[in-house]
Order: sequence, then structure tokens, then C-alpha cells
Amino acid sequence: MSGEKTEPPSPKRLRDARQKGQVAKSQEVSSALVVLAVAVAVGVGWNVALDCLKTLLVRSTGVFGLPFDLGLRIMLRESVLALLVLSLPVVFFAAVAGTVGHVLQTGFLFAIEPAKPSLEKLNPKQWFKKVFSMKNLMEFAKSALKVSVIGLVLWKVFRDATPTLVLMPYAELNVALGCLGTMTYEMMKWCGVTFVAIAVGDYFLQRHFFMKENMMSKDELKQEYKEMEGDPQIKGQRRHLHQEMAMSDQVAEVRRSNVLITNPTHIAIALRYRKGETPLPVIAARGEGALARRMMEVAEEEGIPIMRNVPLAHDLWEQGRVSEYIPSELIEPVAEVLRWVQEVTRGR
Repeated sequence: MSGEKTEPPSPKRLRDARQKGQVAKSQEVSSALVVLAVAVAVGVGWNVALDCLKTLLVRSTGVFGLPFDLGLRIMLRESVLALLVLSLPVVFFAAVAGTVGHVLQTGFLFAIEPAKPSLEKLNPKQWFKKVFSMKNLMEFAKSALKVSVIGLVLWKVFRDATPTLVLMPYAELNVALGCLGTMTYEMMKWCGVTFVAIAVGDYFLQRHFFMKENMMSKDELKQEYKEMEGDPQIKGQRRHLHQEMAMSDQVAEVRRSNVLITNPTHIAIALRYRKGETPLPVIAARGEGALARRMMEVAEEEGIPIMRNVPLAHDLWEQGRVSEYIPSELIEPVAEVLRWVQEVTRGR
């Protein structure tokens, strides 16, 4: 049936959806990049973080002899500074990664349509339909999978690190902190890899749902085509584009011509003749009005001879066709023009 949505969305349907902020995207892509970025930040800045914590511990021992209020203020200040040093790089990496993940999927998209108030959003029927949709069931299954896989990853990391954890209380501080850093990095790394795998699958799943939601019926495609064809602005733009393309082609042919025949201002016909290549002269281009004037300007710029011959110009215009040989009855007058061109060219 023509009313069934069996056709893929048209480019216009996708453009309209994008203007409304509806695009195929997966939040898991940004989440995966954020986890990987945090893992990189932890791996790169772990030693710096350890030095910062050591400095904080050392300074804490220096406030024991001070009054309580003064010591508290000093430790609060040092703790806040240490927290900023430790957290700001991680937050920066995470923010950049999240932004990159969004831009990679949707480009620079800004749409106010989703923020507009709508009574449809308050419709209980629509709310229940959305909550219990197949898409939301897939989201629930995906979240359960993430929790299960991450739990498995954490269990594996702690299981492999059990011997180290047992001996850690007896190790020196530097060794214990190094082991803790290795464990943290391993957890972040494997969680990142897991998130990436989930994100790849989720992106294609979200794209499938998006394309399915925007499927069109044959009637919708026909109606859209009629609207686009009937839009005066679109038709005007198309006509203007065709005119520009035609003008550029005609002007390009003038540059490859031997002579331009005019009447002298309203019409112009460009002739091309190559001895041994074209048996007869060819009408390379022709134009009237603004195009004719542009052809004359190009001929003057290129040094192509211009002959003002009103009868011949009208005969070529009425009887000739672009990219075809001149009519047989015009061979003699055109031959005289070409002899004149040779004389003009020889005299330069």
C-alpha cells in the first residue's frame, strides 16, 4: 500500500529532522571517549598526582604545633589547591573528549526546537508509548550489559591483583602507590575498551532506529516532490543556476573560437574552424542580450576578432545550432569572414 512507510528518508526529510535537532547519535560514543581520555590523563599524570599528595602529607605534619584555627585554614587551602591540581586536567580531558564525541557524530548542530514547550510532551499516552518502546527496551538491555561487563572487568582486575593487594601493607609507600596506580590504569583502560566496543554497536543501532523512525511512504515522497517542484523560490534558484552554467559554458567556448559575429549588440555567434580538424566551421556558442555582451567582452579580452555583420548574424542565429556545422547556404559568407580573420591575424 502507498500509505505504508517502506521508503528510506529523503535528503529533505533528513535536513528537516536535523533542523529539529533529530540526528543519529549515540551517547555511548561520547562516554567511551571520556573514559579513554580519563584513562590517558590518569596514566600521564599519576606521578604528578603522587608528588602532590606527598607534598600535602608533608605539609600536614608542619601544622601540628600551630593553633587549631590557623592549622585548619592552612590545611584547607592546601587541600583545595591539591584537589584543583589533581582534578582540573582530568576534567579538561573529559570535557574535550565529550565534545569531540558529539561533534564527530552530528557536526556543529544547534537547534532550539527540542527546547520549545509542547503539549504533546505532556500527553500521558505519548509518554507511556515512549517509555515502553522497543528503543527504550534496547537502552535498558544496553545499560544492563554495560554494568555486567564493567563488573566483570573490575572483578578480573582485582582477582589478578589479589597477591599484590595482600602484600601491599608491608610495602614501602612509593611501591604501594605505584601498584595502586597500575591497578587504576588497568581498570580505566579495560573499561575504556569495553565502552568503545559498546559505543560502536550502539551507534549503528541508533542510526538504524533513526532511519526507521524517518521512513517515508510513497505518498509522502510524491507530496514532497510536488512541494519542492512547486516552490517558486526553489524553481527560481534552479533556473538561475542553469542560466549561470549555460553562460559559463558559452563563454568558455568563445575563448576557443576564431571569430565572433555580432549584429552588433543584441546577438553574438562564435565560430570555430580548425583546418584538418573540422571540415566546416562550427557554431561554438551563441547568445543574446547580457550573454551576447559578455561574449563580446571575453572576445576583446582574448584578442579574438569581432565582425559586426547584421545579416550574417541573423542568418546564423535563425538557421544554425550550437555545436553543429554552419548551414550549407552560409558557407560562402562565412568563408569571407574567415579570410578576413586571417588577414587581421596576419597583420598583428
